[in-house]
Amino acid sequence: MKTHRWEILAVVFILAVASLMTPVRSSAFWVDPVTASIRRQATWFAIPGPEDIDRTEIERWIIRREGQHASSWKFCSRAYKTIWGATRARGCSTGPPVMPLRDGETNARFVRASSDEEMAAFIRVMRTGTDAEQRQAVDAALAKILGR
Repeated sequence: MKTHRWEILAVVFILAVASLMTPVRSSAFWVDPVTASIRRQATWFAIPGPEDIDRTEIERWIIRREGQHASSWKFCSRAYKTIWGATRARGCSTGPPVMPLRDGETNARFVRASSDEEMAAFIRVMRTGTDAEQRQAVDAALAKILGR
């Protein structure tokens, strides 16, 4: 009987240590480089959960004008966590130039403050411009809404 007790304790100990080290959940998010909309997804035990998409006012403006918008998601971040919530690994990339407009209120203020022509020009740059041109367009958008 004593042997079984030690075996049970050993198994419990091994499982406890494994639960502290083994990631069971991952969460990831992507950003649309044109609109700053965000897509999130959590995975538990290698089973992907539903995607959550947070559409921005810029994307809503495009949909109102063009009828649709096909997001081109750019990976931004993924974190792996244990069952206890401890982060075991994290991966990230450089966000697209539109990232400063990711905040919902900042995004909405920019759309409200811009004419249709200004929005169309901004979207054109975000779709086809170089990184430098996109950063310049985002800086101009922030300056417009922040009064700089």
